Amino acid sequence: PQEEEQEEEETQPDVEDSVDNEASEPDSDEGDEAEDGPDEAGGDDNAGGIEQGPAITIGSWRSAKTLFGKAVKTSSDKRTFRRAAQSYVRAHGGSRRAAQTATAGRSATARLGGFLSDVANRGLNAALAAINLSSVIGKDPRTVFAAIANAIAPDGSSPEKAVAREATNDVLADFYERFVTDDDDLSRLNSLTSEDVKSAILDSVTCYIYHRWLQELGRQIEEKTMSSSEAVRLERETKLFVKDSVTVDFKDKDPLTMDWASDGSVLVERIFSEAYSLFGAGR
Repeated sequence: PQEEEQEEEETQPDVEDSVDNEASEPDSDEGDEAEDGPDEAGGDDNAGGIEQGPAITIGSWRSAKTLFGKAVKTSSDKRTFRRAAQSYVRAHGGSRRAAQTATAGRSATARLGGFLSDVANRGLNAALAAINLSSVIGKDPRTVFAAIANAIAPDGSSPEKAVAREATNDVLADFYERFVTDDDDLSRLNSLTSEDVKSAILDSVTCYIYHRWLQELGRQIEEKTMSSSEAVRLERETKLFVKDSVTVDFKDKDPLTMDWASDGSVLVERIFSEAYSLFGAGR
């Protein structure tokens, strides 16, 4: 009876009946979330003016999880990742609905873009003071970056906020590697360019989509029987697929000249929507 119900509810045309039960059946401790969909971010259902997509169905989330499990098994085949991404975005109700539910992700990305633009325009110390971090000026880089992360990223008190925090930490970790010298000199951050800030914004969106994809569709990567090196390789391939899919054009927007207080959230909302659209298209 359960299989008959799944067939009736399944709406995705590309789900293969031959996929084995290990990939298609939800795990005992996460099945409800995989079938019913993840917790929404809360707040106004039409926040930010992003159109709301069709209702999420049980069948669509089963399909998304099934295809993600298959992509994990055949990571060398990009087509399986493409189909998994398409099914995942459909399960969210489309790219705009997926972007709408990324409440903490959009907020953190907008704060990150505004902060880095301020660093590029006025210097690190002035930008730190602007977000009430004057107390860490002159401190060691690890202390400074930890304070920036805490000021920009959400507290991680919900699954979606935890993803946004992880994405922010990923971007800041990359900046640490690129701009902090071996002798702990932070002055290179004062030379940030518009391209550096654009790259950070897109990396934030990419990391968010990647981490949320893994979070919402279960722990397939961690729970498969594989060595630690194989797990690292698989995570790298999954993240690379997401990054290759998300190539958003900023068009005429320069992050160093725009008013982040009034225009930042609008720009980030558009980027998230376009990113999920590209990701869902599996490009």
